[in-house]
Amino acid sequence: MAFNSATERDLALKKIVGKAHTSPDKEIANESLSSGLTISSQTVFGEAIPETPSKDAFYKITGGTVEYLQLPVVFIAGTDTDSGRHSFAIKLPDDYETNSLNPKSGTPPFVNGQIIHETLGGAQLVPTSFGSEYEAVPYYGESISSLDRIYPLDGRDWSLDYFNGVFFQQDPPGTGDHAQNPTYINACVYVGDTLDEVISGLSGGGGGVTDGSFITIESESGMSKERKLSIGTGLTGVDAGENSTYQIAVDTALVPLLTGSTFTGDVSFNQGLSGSLQTLQDGSSYLVAGNDIQIQSGTSGQLTISSTASPGNVGFVSAVAGSQTLAANTSDSITFAAGTGMEISGDSGTNTLTFISTITGSVENQVVKTGNLKEEVLTASSPAVLLPFILSGTPHPEDSVAVYVNGLRMSIDVDFTYDDLAKSITITADPQSQSRITATYTEEVTGVVSDSDARLSDDRVAKSLRTTTGTVVISDSSAPAEGQVLIAETPTHAGWGDILIFNEVPTGAKNDVNTDFGLSQAPLQETDLMVFVNGLLQKIGINNDVTLSGNTLTFAVPPNQNDMILATYRPNYS
Repeated sequence: MAFNSATERDLALKKIVGKAHTSPDKEIANESLSSGLTISSQTVFGEAIPETPSKDAFYKITGGTVEYLQLPVVFIAGTDTDSGRHSFAIKLPDDYETNSLNPKSGTPPFVNGQIIHETLGGAQLVPTSFGSEYEAVPYYGESISSLDRIYPLDGRDWSLDYFNGVFFQQDPPGTGDHAQNPTYINACVYVGDTLDEVISGLSGGGGGVTDGSFITIESESGMSKERKLSIGTGLTGVDAGENSTYQIAVDTALVPLLTGSTFTGDVSFNQGLSGSLQTLQDGSSYLVAGNDIQIQSGTSGQLTISSTASPGNVGFVSAVAGSQTLAANTSDSITFAAGTGMEISGDSGTNTLTFISTITGSVENQVVKTGNLKEEVLTASSPAVLLPFILSGTPHPEDSVAVYVNGLRMSIDVDFTYDDLAKSITITADPQSQSRITATYTEEVTGVVSDSDARLSDDRVAKSLRTTTGTVVISDSSAPAEGQVLIAETPTHAGWGDILIFNEVPTGAKNDVNTDFGLSQAPLQETDLMVFVNGLLQKIGINNDVTLSGNTLTFAVPPNQNDMILATYRPNYS
């Protein structure tokens, strides 16, 4: 629907002759509310209107001239017909003076509940001639939190007089106080100076400034007597924005403030300090003397730290000599006597005593021994659902654990995981039912053992072995590692070596071209070597997957960079 021709005529004609259109039943002479064109200097906007007002919150002022508000509307008595209520007057909120940042708030016409059309242009809505962002938006509803918008093409066919704040609806939604009659209109109100106020200020009329000087934050070319504010060292400036304050404060990062007897900020004393310096702010001492120590502060600020202990032996709390306990300050002599298997040497130059063991030969040691390789059958025929397997022995080292499913070696952390605390193996792959699953590992042997213990043959730290014909010297370039045995290098010299080398990564370029890869040791023979590529056991020998020559592995198919190659073997130390 649209305005009928009679309404359009009434709106235009009554506006021209200075009347508001409040009812289609009223002729010009019967209209009691005035209207008009904005031509008086008291109703002409005297300051620039921002192109885009800020509407992210009510009472927000843009450019010091435009305030965004949610304005209540009230029915204008006498403007109803049989169709319903036609005209409504816009007013300022009843709590406007409390919430508004307008510096003119509290001064008419900017007072609580002020009806716009009663100000005769003193308060106006900013019309859409200044931009589409100034289009007023009417709403109906009682609760502000759940209002319904009245759109421009609503069937009631409405108009808004931005000059006098009168809302007119040609076809009311119903008779009487209908629930869909307008209750609020969101719009921008002009709060800047009018033309007459601007002219008065420039000409000196009405008490305006005639010959003033101005201090500004930023340079203003239009002011002939302007002074620009400059913040010096030790000060800070905080601008609170338009229509607010500009605060100058002391920069405590550069200038200490004295509050009572306490400085706030960094303080430097170029001429030194004097006086007693024994206490903190709370009165407690900032230097605390220990046992037999005293601290004294002179008037010059100099501190003296001295001992109050009696002369005697110092450096220990007490010493026990037989059944007698000697205090630290005793003047008695203390004599150290070497017991069995010990000798004591003294150095008067450094005032030190050195205690040396004289025991030679075998001693008993608590050791952890690596035993022989053990194979354990976890299940001969696996069920459909696998639970973790608990090993009967303790693997040592932990990485000696290997798992095989139907003879195919699994990759740790890929096909299975091992928990060393629970000694459990969890199969993460999905082997077929009825599979044979076995585990191999070197077993840990623990206990207190002596040189003659038959369980010890490969992992004691020793310097020599005595035989019936002489002494074999053991290389001490490195201590034996777990899983190593003593290997004879010559009739009189031996060294430690691995009985088995597990999961060694052969050296060589994996580039789809190179086929030769080196081991750190030469395997004893082909049958003492296992090579795995991506967890798959390779066949060793001529015309098979891998051939062995010394410590060199030659692959029939060159490995690529994504292949994982592992070798487990018994090294040849002969």
